Formats: sequence, structure tokens, C-alpha cells
Amino acid sequence: MFKNDVRWRGWDFISSKKNLYGNFEISNYYGCGSQTTCAKEESNPNNRIRGGVGAYIDIKYNSQKTDPKPGLGKIHWIQHIVNNHSIYNEYQVHTDEGTHGLRYDGLDIPISMNVNPYYDTLGTANESSFRDKSYRLDPKNPHTWFAELYLVEETAEREVTIYNGIRWGWINKVYRRKNPLPIPIPIRIPEIPKFEPIPIPIPKIPDLVCNPGSGGGGCNRTQTDGIFDNDSIENINQEISYSNIDETNWTEDFDFDINDPDWIEEQDPSVLEFENWDWTSDEEPILDENQEEDNSESPVSVPESTSALGLLALGAWGIMKAMKIRLEK
Repeated sequence: MFKNDVRWRGWDFISSKKNLYGNFEISNYYGCGSQTTCAKEESNPNNRIRGGVGAYIDIKYNSQKTDPKPGLGKIHWIQHIVNNHSIYNEYQVHTDEGTHGLRYDGLDIPISMNVNPYYDTLGTANESSFRDKSYRLDPKNPHTWFAELYLVEETAEREVTIYNGIRWGWINKVYRRKNPLPIPIPIRIPEIPKFEPIPIPIPKIPDLVCNPGSGGGGCNRTQTDGIFDNDSIENINQEISYSNIDETNWTEDFDFDINDPDWIEEQDPSVLEFENWDWTSDEEPILDENQEEDNSESPVSVPESTSALGLLALGAWGIMKAMKIRLEK
């Protein structure tokens, strides 16, 4: 550490034969990032800094027994440092930013200082404490910085006894991607179309109409029909009853079977729709101005006999049938 430095020719550096009884108390020791205020504990705001990388350390020396005692002006600190970012340029001139990549291996004192090798001559240290802020202003570059700090005592002129010490330092590493990831192109997600519900149409069901028109036939039933339109649904009861035997025209006596396919009634789509027509009335229905009278034949027609004998037999049978109906009622 001293042999290759011409400034210390004539000095005698001797290692102590015993260890200290006391200790070094570390009050603060932390690394500083680019967003960290380094040396924030310093009372002088000019000693605080941020924006770079480094470390801060604060040590107190506690002597015991036969250890060197502070207050006599003989205790000093010598620090040897090694780093990859010298505070000097290639011409050994000090600069604020230094030279990254230029190795420095020597004492932590100015190069031009040759009075003594002690850190505390110009640095922030005294006989009982040591403070240091190692810092570089280029955080985007990797750094290594190591130090060996020793407590020393000047026992005579240019004669120094070296006691125990500590090693400390800091490293910062910078990782860069060789192939940066491409910035993804934002993908536009199409909007989901809104579907309006399709209204279900209400069918208009024609009324079942029994038309006792010409050609014979008749109706004798009670019917409940629903009349539908687009705005409302109305239920009405219609009494359909023909009991006057004279208004019917029967040609023969037989049992009526509604399940007989020959007697299935057909619905004529041309039959008009009547909403409020009393089928028991003899009056003609009142038609709307948009309706026309339907003179179509009955859906089921009974053929008429042209025989006089048939007419006579039908009349006799009708009288007997009418009397039978009255007796039953």
C-alpha cells in the first residue's frame, strides 16, 4: 500500500502486535440509489446529494483498556481504496464526474497531498469518528468500489502504528436487454352489437261463425269466442240457440255423429266477422262501412227433396218432433 508511492518515502509503517480491546460502532451504513438522498444525516446540506449511486458510512471508535486514547492528537485514519471509476482523468487531474472505466488503486487522499497519508486531514473524520460518502454521478454505468479502513496512531515523527480496521464498499450493476422487447400494437376490440328484441305478433284469429243461410242446416250450441286485435283481447259470450223447428229443413231421420268425417264443418274464410251480433235476433246485422254482405252458402248444405211425398213425410215428422221437444222441456 505504501511501497510503490514515492510520497511516503522516509515513512515507517508498523503493524500492531495486538488487537484493539475496543470496537468500531457503525452508526449508519447504506447504499444510495439514484432516487436516494445520500448522506442525509450530514448537518451541512452541501454534503447531501442524490441522482447518482454510492454508499454512506458513519463509524464511531470506542477505545478500551490500553487502546490508543482520543484527545492526544495521535489517532488518525488511513483508507486504501480500489475502484473502476477514478475521480481523476488520464492526466491525473481531478474532475467532478471522474472517468468511468479508469481504475484507481491507492490512498483516499488527493494525489497532490504529500504532507501525510491521513484521511482525516481533509476528510470528515476525527480521532473518535469516521464518515465517508463514496459517490458517482453516472448511475447508468456499473461500478465497483471497495475500501480498507484502518485506525492508526502516530507514535513518532513519520512513524505510524497500524491497528485494526474494517472493509466496506458498494457495487451497482446495470442490466441491459440485448434484444429489447417490441412495443405491442394496441388491438382494437370491436364493440358488441346490441340486438333489440323482436316483438312477437299477436295473431288475429277469426271468429267461428255458424251461418244459418239458405240451403238448410241449423245451429244449436253455446259458443264462447275470443276476438283479437292488435291493441287488446276481449272475451265475449255468445248464445247461439235455434229452437224453432220451423226454421230448420230436415230431409231424413238419422243419428248425427260429430266424429263422422262426412259431417266435418268447413270454415269459409269469406264469412264476415261480427263482434256484437246477437245470433238469437231475427234482425239483420249492421255492417261496417268497410264490410260487404256475404250471401255465400252454408258451409254444410243439406240437399232438398223435390218429391211431394218427401215434403209430406217431412212435415209429419217435424210436427211429431216439435211435440216431443215440448214434452221433454
